[in-house]
Amino acid sequence: MDEKWSSVFPSSISISAIDLIPISVSLMTGNINYFMASRVAMTTMTFTALWAETQGELCAILEKDYELQGTFNQDQRGEVIHLLKGVYVRYLGVARHLNTCHDLLLHPQKRLLLRRLLDATVGRIVELKVRAAVSKVRAAVSKVRAAVSKHELVSLELSDVQHCDDIMSELNLTPQDLVVPIPTYVRRERLPIINEVSYYGLLIYTLMERERGRGRQQLSVEEAVVRLQAVTRGMLARRHVRHMRRHEELFLALCPDPEVDRGWKGKLRKVEEWRYLVQVERRQELEDLQKHTQTKIVYEEGPHLMTTMEDKIREWIFHKKHETGKFPDLPEEDEGGSSAIVGLAQPDDDVTSEEARALEKKSERERSRELAKQKKKKEEEERSITLKPSTFLADIQAACDQYQDVWSLRPVEENPEERPEGDMIEVEERARVEREMRRQVDYLMRQELQRLKEDVEGEKRGAKKKKRVKKGGKKVRKRKEKDLTPDRTTESLFEELVLNGIIRKLPEVRLADVLGDVNLVGSQLVARTSYPQPTMGDVKNLLTEYVVLPIGVDGVRERTPLVKSVLVAGPRGCGKTRLVEALAQEAGATLMDLTATNIVGRYPGRAGLNMLTHLVMKVGRLLQPTVVLIDVADKMFMKKVPKTDKSDPRRLKKELPRMLKSLGPEDRMVFIGITNSPWTCDVKSLSSVYQKIVMIHRPTYSVRAELWRHLIVQHGAQLTPRLDISGLARISDGYTSGHICSVVSQVVTEQRLAKQEKTPLTAAEFVVPLSKIEPIYREEEEAMELWYQRTPMMRKRTRLLEEEQQAHGLKGKKGEAKSSKKGKKKKKKK
Repeated sequence: MDEKWSSVFPSSISISAIDLIPISVSLMTGNINYFMASRVAMTTMTFTALWAETQGELCAILEKDYELQGTFNQDQRGEVIHLLKGVYVRYLGVARHLNTCHDLLLHPQKRLLLRRLLDATVGRIVELKVRAAVSKVRAAVSKVRAAVSKHELVSLELSDVQHCDDIMSELNLTPQDLVVPIPTYVRRERLPIINEVSYYGLLIYTLMERERGRGRQQLSVEEAVVRLQAVTRGMLARRHVRHMRRHEELFLALCPDPEVDRGWKGKLRKVEEWRYLVQVERRQELEDLQKHTQTKIVYEEGPHLMTTMEDKIREWIFHKKHETGKFPDLPEEDEGGSSAIVGLAQPDDDVTSEEARALEKKSERERSRELAKQKKKKEEEERSITLKPSTFLADIQAACDQYQDVWSLRPVEENPEERPEGDMIEVEERARVEREMRRQVDYLMRQELQRLKEDVEGEKRGAKKKKRVKKGGKKVRKRKEKDLTPDRTTESLFEELVLNGIIRKLPEVRLADVLGDVNLVGSQLVARTSYPQPTMGDVKNLLTEYVVLPIGVDGVRERTPLVKSVLVAGPRGCGKTRLVEALAQEAGATLMDLTATNIVGRYPGRAGLNMLTHLVMKVGRLLQPTVVLIDVADKMFMKKVPKTDKSDPRRLKKELPRMLKSLGPEDRMVFIGITNSPWTCDVKSLSSVYQKIVMIHRPTYSVRAELWRHLIVQHGAQLTPRLDISGLARISDGYTSGHICSVVSQVVTEQRLAKQEKTPLTAAEFVVPLSKIEPIYREEEEAMELWYQRTPMMRKRTRLLEEEQQAHGLKGKKGEAKSSKKGKKKKKKK
């Protein structure tokens, strides 16, 4: 059963076989509307029960999360990391269930609340991993921490990859539960735009092919007509023969009927599509009902509401006039307007002034005591770990409270078809109308108040000038970019980038197609080694949190630290390009290619380079989310470029930092670099451009076995006992997934598939093509490891581990001797 539907039916929710009979019967007969009309109440109760269960789990997680918002001693570092990991993993399960409910429920108002809850939960997941936290430790370690951008889980472990396999065993979860979920709506809502862009790009490619074909031999009209007739008649004859053969095979039952889908995946897909159509209808019903209710309230209750508000404001004005002898000033709109003062008998305007006077009366001794207390508190904070309050917990709590106050009290049986709730719409629209009318009333009352002041007090016409309040901190003026193409449309800019090969067509590849699970023994290896190798599953989770969720989910990028650039390093053929394409596909993003070999000969000169960067940034913002790919990113920072390389790889070296600097929180663009030999360039320059560095290792034995099995079956071959998959996985040690894919495509051909019934495939057939491919040698892997140990994050992690060992007395006399020798050398130099 599909993963989404398997999460719908947890162990606590049981569905009998009698409930599934109408599903199978109606789906096999193709009567989807009858099925959904007859069983929509059953599915509504199922998803409602799943939502209720998820809310209970979320409330329990919130309690644990609030306990972590505080200060802890440095001795509790390991315990804090373990608690954060537990909360993080439980949030993953909640987000997965909320995504299922939001994707398949029909009720439009419930889906709005679920969307808020899902976005806030996903934001909290990214925040736990990426958000900055104040993590200060003892004096020696604080220098290490002060230099890094402090994160909650990342800063505590000084590692981008967190291994949660110990939490998985504690909570009795599966490896699939550790996968970071991507909300379904991220790509589904952008499908119309994606299809339109793909169609437009295909049209441009067709025009390019026509332009290329203009140089061919010209034919006369008679010859062209004869040739077209021959091609058309042959095509129609072949189509007719295929149709007759297919009809005969169906009549003799030699092949299954394609119109009757007997697989569960196809049936469930039809149900999903039906529910998506009904969701659109329900959303339209909600919008129509909101407009009708708003119009009704404005015409029936609007005059009375305005009169009541004006009377209350006038009463407050004359009350203040009686108290102070002067007409007061009505608060401005950004201060709350009349809603800040109406209904209050005695405004507390003088409270702040009284507090200020009390502070002024304090003696110097009391002030010195307070300063001493603040200094002591600051010293204690420097010796401890302080986790900042979350920016998403308030949103999650508010959504949970709304569910408890509203939806948990409404029985599902009252609205089995999941239509919009009229009474709730009336309450919401009345509040909205009141806010709008209050703005209008405030504007009118300000004019009336000004006339009163002029008539009674003889004040001059015009409002008083506001006193400028100096805000602390320097203003950072953002330099506006000059628009080099002010008169051109988005379509023309898009067409130019497609014709020049900058915008690439995305292949149909998803993250699920990139094979690899999370490391299931990572927490055990952390205790033995300083940094265990992350698996492909860990890398996919990491890039999902750094790339897909921030640019795909609303509000996450603005409220979490900005990750503008990511570098993916790994040996050749390990699937880096495929992984970037899968990330862009999951986010529904536009893919741009700024590889040096792709832009060579295009936009020459300084003016051309400026135009290229301008087009990339402008179109990227217009078509956001956008992923910008830079292959062979190491060559951009090489000290000496080989003379044989004519692609000018250092062309964007100065422009790339400027492009990254111009990106803000509102720009959903990410630059992803790819490299397979990063040790050939300057590590410092590379690290200054790319904020996050992720390394992919060659596949392990289990991944290689799964890869062989998957690729052989995917090419149409059959797995038999004679095909030793385990032996293939052993002999392919040192080869990457790209090498294995190339070997399978060479061996499993159409000619070989035609013979497999008589002579099944054997492992020996794959050995010869595999031996002709150059493997990844140990020297290359060691160079990659040494380079990764010199990256800023790994240097800080190494220093932190050394200082912890010194603190616990685990370092022997050799370490002390080395440190003393270093000190003597420094003295000699001086």
